[in-house]
Amino acid sequence: MNGREKRHHILHLSSWALMLLTIATIATLYLKTPTSSTIQLPPNHYAIFAYGSLLNKISMERTLGRTYDGPLIPAEIKGWKRSWSIRYPNDTYYYEEDGKLVYPENIIYLNIEKNEESVVNGIIFIVSEKELREFDKRELVYDRIKVTHKLTEKLISGGPVYTYVAKPEYFIKNLRATTETAIRKEYIDIVSQGAKSLGTSFHHDFEKNSAAIPTHIVVDAKRDESTPYTGIVSSREKSTEKKRSES
Repeated sequence: MNGREKRHHILHLSSWALMLLTIATIATLYLKTPTSSTIQLPPNHYAIFAYGSLLNKISMERTLGRTYDGPLIPAEIKGWKRSWSIRYPNDTYYYEEDGKLVYPENIIYLNIEKNEESVVNGIIFIVSEKELREFDKRELVYDRIKVTHKLTEKLISGGPVYTYVAKPEYFIKNLRATTETAIRKEYIDIVSQGAKSLGTSFHHDFEKNSAAIPTHIVVDAKRDESTPYTGIVSSREKSTEKKRSES
């Protein structure tokens, strides 16, 4: 190897050494940079902790009225247990039995109850103030409460984390015959699909930390499209109206 070739070889090695040094320096700086799992809320935005049907992105987006492209943050709140303990007075859903249409008085949905021994897993998503009001309308038999301090990790800063719990007048414990209280099979499917979409581990914890489904009141309910929804009306009132119209 002549002198010219040697100089070229040395320059070539020097270039590689410089490049490797640069890569190593960038990697070191990156690894030393602290990473934070806490999300800062934008101004006039709020975090919602979802534990039931809002785990299902399609269901959540139906209320949002748009595609949700924000963060979906797995989270847990301590001191609560997921249960079937909220009733929604029914004027919309029916099931068929012995050739008759039966309108249960109440449809039962998921709720969370205080229980110091339990933890509830869910997801946190972020909405604007206007969108928060839409979720309040959707969850009209629930109270919106702050659970920021109940999170097992600090995941949100710059504002509160809300969730929804049963209003006292809609809380229910004794689930009797399906004519009085019923759970829609479709609702169970919506919740289950949402939990499964968040991964095997999430779904496992969801099942572990949820009260058993009271299968004796699960019905294959259908929505009555003949009468537009006009608010909360009991099934007894609706049945009376139907009888009058039929007589």
